[in-house]
Amino acid sequence: RNIKRFLDAKDRYTSDPETGAREFATLLSDPKILTGVHPGDIYGILIEHFGRREKYKQAGMLLDELQEHISERYFSHYINPNILSAIYTATGRKVGQADSNTYNNDDDNDGDNQNDHRRQQQQQGQLGKNHAYAEEIDDNLDYGSVDD
Repeated sequence: RNIKRFLDAKDRYTSDPETGAREFATLLSDPKILTGVHPGDIYGILIEHFGRREKYKQAGMLLDELQEHISERYFSHYINPNILSAIYTATGRKVGQADSNTYNNDDDNDGDNQNDHRRQQQQQGQLGKNHAYAEEIDDNLDYGSVDD
Protein backbone atom coordinates (compact mmCIF):
# COMPACT_ATOMS: atom_id res chain seq x y z
CA ARG A 1 0.00 0.00 0.00
CA ASN A 2 2.77 2.48 0.91
CA ILE A 3 4.74 1.67 -2.21
CA LYS A 4 1.62 2.20 -4.32
CA ARG A 5 1.00 5.58 -2.66
CA PHE A 6 4.60 6.57 -3.38
CA LEU A 7 4.39 5.44 -7.02
CA ASP A 8 1.07 7.26 -7.48
CA ALA A 9 2.60 10.47 -6.10
CA LYS A 10 5.62 10.01 -8.37
CA ASP A 11 3.37 9.59 -11.41
CA ARG A 12 1.38 12.66 -10.41
CA TYR A 13 4.61 14.62 -9.92
CA THR A 14 5.59 13.81 -13.50
CA SER A 15 2.36 15.28 -14.87
CA ASP A 16 1.78 18.01 -12.25
CA PRO A 17 4.85 18.86 -10.12
CA GLU A 18 3.01 21.18 -7.74
CA THR A 19 0.35 18.62 -6.84
CA GLY A 20 2.91 15.82 -6.76
CA ALA A 21 5.15 17.77 -4.37
CA ARG A 22 2.19 18.32 -2.06
CA GLU A 23 1.46 14.60 -2.13
CA PHE A 24 5.08 13.78 -1.23
CA ALA A 25 4.94 16.26 1.64
CA THR A 26 1.74 14.60 2.84
CA LEU A 27 3.36 11.17 2.59
CA LEU A 28 6.11 12.33 4.95
CA SER A 29 3.51 13.22 7.57
CA ASP A 30 2.39 9.57 7.68
CA PRO A 31 4.54 7.68 10.20
CA LYS A 32 3.85 4.38 8.43
CA ILE A 33 5.12 5.51 5.01
CA LEU A 34 8.68 4.52 5.89
CA THR A 35 7.54 0.91 5.92
CA GLY A 36 8.28 -0.05 2.35
CA VAL A 37 9.46 3.35 1.09
CA HIS A 38 12.93 4.67 1.87
CA PRO A 39 12.93 8.23 3.21
CA GLY A 40 15.64 9.17 0.71
CA ASP A 41 13.29 8.44 -2.18
CA ILE A 42 10.63 10.87 -0.94
CA TYR A 43 12.99 13.55 0.36
CA GLY A 44 15.14 13.31 -2.76
CA ILE A 45 12.25 14.23 -5.03
CA LEU A 46 11.16 17.13 -2.81
CA ILE A 47 14.71 18.45 -2.38
CA GLU A 48 15.33 18.35 -6.13
CA HIS A 49 11.94 20.01 -6.69
CA PHE A 50 12.90 22.99 -4.54
CA GLY A 51 16.52 23.00 -5.71
CA ARG A 52 15.54 23.23 -9.39
CA ARG A 53 13.34 26.20 -8.51
CA GLU A 54 16.20 27.84 -6.58
CA LYS A 55 14.22 27.65 -3.35
CA TYR A 56 17.35 26.76 -1.45
CA LYS A 57 16.06 27.58 2.03
CA GLN A 58 13.27 25.04 1.65
CA ALA A 59 15.64 22.49 0.14
CA GLY A 60 18.06 23.01 3.04
CA MET A 61 15.31 22.43 5.59
CA LEU A 62 14.46 19.16 3.87
CA LEU A 63 18.16 18.18 3.82
CA ASP A 64 18.22 18.65 7.59
CA GLU A 65 15.23 16.34 7.93
CA LEU A 66 16.73 13.78 5.56
CA GLN A 67 19.90 13.76 7.62
CA GLU A 68 17.82 12.49 10.56
CA HIS A 69 17.20 9.35 8.49
CA ILE A 70 20.40 8.75 6.52
CA SER A 71 24.02 9.79 6.61
CA GLU A 72 24.99 12.79 4.51
CA ARG A 73 27.38 10.57 2.57
CA TYR A 74 24.37 8.92 0.89
CA PHE A 75 22.58 12.11 -0.20
CA SER A 76 23.94 11.79 -3.72
CA HIS A 77 22.17 8.43 -4.05
CA TYR A 78 18.86 10.29 -3.95
CA ILE A 79 19.66 13.83 -5.07
CA ASN A 80 21.36 14.97 -8.27
CA PRO A 81 24.90 15.97 -7.22
CA ASN A 82 24.73 19.23 -9.21
CA ILE A 83 21.52 20.26 -7.46
CA LEU A 84 22.95 19.17 -4.11
CA SER A 85 26.06 21.28 -4.74
CA ALA A 86 23.94 24.30 -5.67
CA ILE A 87 21.91 23.94 -2.46
CA TYR A 88 25.08 23.67 -0.37
CA THR A 89 26.61 26.72 -2.05
CA ALA A 90 23.45 28.84 -1.78
CA THR A 91 22.84 27.97 1.87
CA GLY A 92 26.47 28.13 2.98
CA ARG A 93 26.42 24.51 4.07
CA LYS A 94 29.65 22.62 4.31
CA VAL A 95 29.95 19.02 3.23
CA GLY A 96 30.20 17.04 6.46
CA GLN A 97 33.01 14.74 7.48
CA ALA A 98 30.70 11.79 6.88
CA ASP A 99 30.77 12.66 3.19
CA SER A 100 34.39 11.60 2.84
CA ASN A 101 35.11 8.39 1.01
CA THR A 102 36.87 6.77 3.95
CA TYR A 103 35.23 3.88 5.71
CA ASN A 104 34.80 4.04 9.46
CA ASN A 105 33.27 1.23 11.50
CA ASP A 106 32.04 3.73 14.08
CA ASP A 107 29.70 5.22 11.45
CA ASP A 108 27.95 1.87 11.14
CA ASN A 109 27.34 1.68 14.87
CA ASP A 110 25.98 5.22 14.91
CA GLY A 111 23.69 4.34 12.03
CA ASP A 112 22.42 1.28 13.88
CA ASN A 113 21.68 3.39 16.95
CA GLN A 114 19.88 5.97 14.81
CA ASN A 115 17.86 3.25 13.10
CA ASP A 116 16.93 1.71 16.46
CA HIS A 117 15.79 5.10 17.73
CA ARG A 118 13.81 5.75 14.53
CA ARG A 119 12.17 2.31 14.73
CA GLN A 120 11.20 3.03 18.32
CA GLN A 121 9.69 6.39 17.33
CA GLN A 122 7.79 4.78 14.47
CA GLN A 123 6.34 2.12 16.76
CA GLN A 124 5.25 4.81 19.19
CA GLY A 125 3.61 6.78 16.39
CA GLN A 126 5.96 9.73 16.81
CA LEU A 127 7.69 9.61 13.45
CA GLY A 128 6.08 11.85 10.90
CA LYS A 129 4.48 14.23 13.38
CA ASN A 130 7.31 16.71 12.97
CA HIS A 131 6.51 17.13 9.29
CA ALA A 132 4.23 20.08 9.86
CA TYR A 133 5.07 21.42 6.41
CA ALA A 134 2.82 18.76 4.90
CA GLU A 135 -0.16 20.77 6.12
CA GLU A 136 1.56 24.14 5.76
CA ILE A 137 2.89 23.67 2.26
CA ASP A 138 -0.36 25.01 0.80
CA ASP A 139 -0.11 28.08 3.02
CA ASN A 140 3.53 28.72 2.08
CA LEU A 141 4.42 29.07 5.77
CA ASP A 142 7.66 27.12 5.97
CA TYR A 143 8.84 26.01 2.58
CA GLY A 144 7.17 28.59 0.41
CA SER A 145 5.24 27.80 -2.70
CA VAL A 146 6.07 24.44 -4.22
CA ASP A 147 5.81 25.88 -7.70
CA ASP A 148 6.26 29.39 -9.04
